[in-house]
Amino acid sequence: TNPTYVLHDTPVYMVPDQVYDAGTDPWETARELAELMGYELWFDRDGNCRLTQVMDPNSPNLQQHWTYAEGPGSGLLRIIREQSNAEAYNGQIVYGENSSNSSPVRDIATDDDINSPTRWGGSYGKVPEFWQSDKIRTVQQAHAAAVGRLNQRKGLTEVVTFACVPNPAMEPGDVVELIRSKSKLNAGSYFVADRYQIPLGAADGEMVVTCRQRRLV
Repeated sequence: TNPTYVLHDTPVYMVPDQVYDAGTDPWETARELAELMGYELWFDRDGNCRLTQVMDPNSPNLQQHWTYAEGPGSGLLRIIREQSNAEAYNGQIVYGENSSNSSPVRDIATDDDINSPTRWGGSYGKVPEFWQSDKIRTVQQAHAAAVGRLNQRKGLTEVVTFACVPNPAMEPGDVVELIRSKSKLNAGSYFVADRYQIPLGAADGEMVVTCRQRRLV
């Protein structure tokens, strides 16, 4: 189908009027504007453009869509876990300044989970990332952008990639439960599908899914 619609939940924030050069990449510009609201922009398998809030991969409120467990008939083929402490921020400080503001705006979002090894003000200290944009004009918008960036960047990180039997019904943003004892993933190990490669034919091989970076607790 033609990508005619932008599906969204009616975000409440607006950005100031902008002027862009003729050679500006329209897709990257649109993604930047979404990030300013704590949202992300992507296309679903039906060709619709979706504007959705950035999901926290560690949220206890994730709604499970799929389960892949070790054993015959599960569809799970293999799992790769990669962990990193690079860019382990536990706070996001966002500034907004432009001609439509009477004064610059600023807000901060921090990792306040008492169980997090990188809790703001805990043994890890305070390690913020700073971000400035002339397209933010209110404190509320700065806060939304800070929360969205924190959900994508906070804490020590892990990325899980798994291969499975092709599942054409899966969407980016779906929540997947992975269970495999050798990978130390027990029931309740939830991940957010970020991107995937799916073969075009039934006999063309496996589907490889990369999950969204998540915080290690």
